[in-house]
Amino acid sequence: MERLFAGLLASLNTFASLWIVFLVGIISVDVIGRTAFNVPLPGVPEITRLSLVAVFWLQVAHTLRTGGHLRTTTLLDRMGERTRRSVLVANALCGVVLLGAIAYWGYFDAVRAWETAEFEGEEPVRVPTWPLWWALTVGAALTSLQYLILAYLGARYGYMDRDDGTASVHIE
Repeated sequence: MERLFAGLLASLNTFASLWIVFLVGIISVDVIGRTAFNVPLPGVPEITRLSLVAVFWLQVAHTLRTGGHLRTTTLLDRMGERTRRSVLVANALCGVVLLGAIAYWGYFDAVRAWETAEFEGEEPVRVPTWPLWWALTVGAALTSLQYLILAYLGARYGYMDRDDGTASVHIE
């Protein structure tokens, strides 16, 4: 199960990274078209605006799992082991609740955007918003699940990360 979850997070991260490469390409074509030929590429602002939010949500759970978020441990380093463990578990549980709530409420917006064929932008390029809403919903749900794994690790074993730096539970 751990491998499936890790693979899913890595796949979403890879897809989002490839999407960033695509965005770099269309933004470059747009800039060259604007400056050299006075002909912008239609829809680039709309695609970019929606894509950046989706990329964040597709990558956030993987970033949490691999310990890639920036953080400072100044206060944690001064705490006793039991206090530090309690703070980290409480933090993870707050993440479960907050990201779970975002996923729950995002689901309704995702369904609405799909059912009403909601779009961003004007003709000639109208970008559907449902992929953004589904990326938010799935990304928040997976991040909530990763926080739950972190809470379990902290409560059960007293640590949040494995030796290889990934935040997960290894079940043999």
